[in-house]
Amino acid sequence: MKSIKFPNPVPIAAIVDRPLPVSRLRALERGGVDLFEVRADLFPTAFAKTLAYVKLLRKAVRCPLIGTIRETRANRADRLRMFGQLMPYVDIVDIEIDAAINREVVRMAHAAKKTVMVSVHDFARMPADAGLRAIERTARQRGADIVKIAGTARSPEDALRLLEFCRSRKRPMAAIAMGQAGGITRLIAPFFGSLFTYGYIEFPVAPGQISAADLLKDRKRYFGSR
Repeated sequence: MKSIKFPNPVPIAAIVDRPLPVSRLRALERGGVDLFEVRADLFPTAFAKTLAYVKLLRKAVRCPLIGTIRETRANRADRLRMFGQLMPYVDIVDIEIDAAINREVVRMAHAAKKTVMVSVHDFARMPADAGLRAIERTARQRGADIVKIAGTARSPEDALRLLEFCRSRKRPMAAIAMGQAGGITRLIAPFFGSLFTYGYIEFPVAPGQISAADLLKDRKRYFGSR
């Protein structure tokens, strides 16, 4: 895995879920966004057009790109091919831990010298501590360079447990506590070892998500970075 370092204390990944004007994304990059996550599965265009847009975006911005294609009914049968076509234009490939194509995507990504992020999203609860350890262990066994755990916090204690777990790990992680009780983690998780946090550009794509614009303002307010 290539070393991933950012100049800001709270690295922000802005989520691109539709073909937004690249001039707008360049402005976000100039304003302090550290990387972009391309959610190709959310694009309202045919994949060929989505891919053409990602190629354009790759040329337009200098910061790293995360690429992912969450499984849908429409892409299930063709998702492996789509990942293969997306990989040349992104730096980090995000694949779900329980995806049927997990091993194939990890193999392809490592062969292409891409950083692999294996992710878990629990929209019902925050896994218990033993569950968090099991998730990390399984993700590492499957080739994760970065383990991403997004669980739903039902209380501040849930959010704190995830942050403390992240802080105790020796290898790269991205940690997000979804839901209202986890909102503060969107800003402070990097201080507990999370590589970056996520913000939406126009509409949230996960419970409790904060806009990239608000994250940029809060980061400047509390930490003095752009």
